[in-house]
Amino acid sequence: MDWTGGPERGRFSWDLINTFVAVRGVHGTYFKENQYSAVNVDEEGHENFIKGAGNISMINFVNQYSARNIGNAIDDLLCRKPNSRPAP
Repeated sequence: MDWTGGPERGRFSWDLINTFVAVRGVHGTYFKENQYSAVNVDEEGHENFIKGAGNISMINFVNQYSARNIGNAIDDLLCRKPNSRPAP
């Protein structure tokens, strides 16, 4: 499955990716966390993050394979068959 959206396809996977990061942590996934001191939004809606120490975080892919690796990890978590049956 393609959980990562893409150019001109939107970001329909944010909920899954956010849950994945919440469970595994940023460093347990295929992301890196960057800190910023401020973010500005221009009249056209484009975001401009100002680098520096601050309380604003943004995560980005570690490398060009991150999207595929994240999709595979989410598939593994969601599509895995249970190892045992629930107790009656």
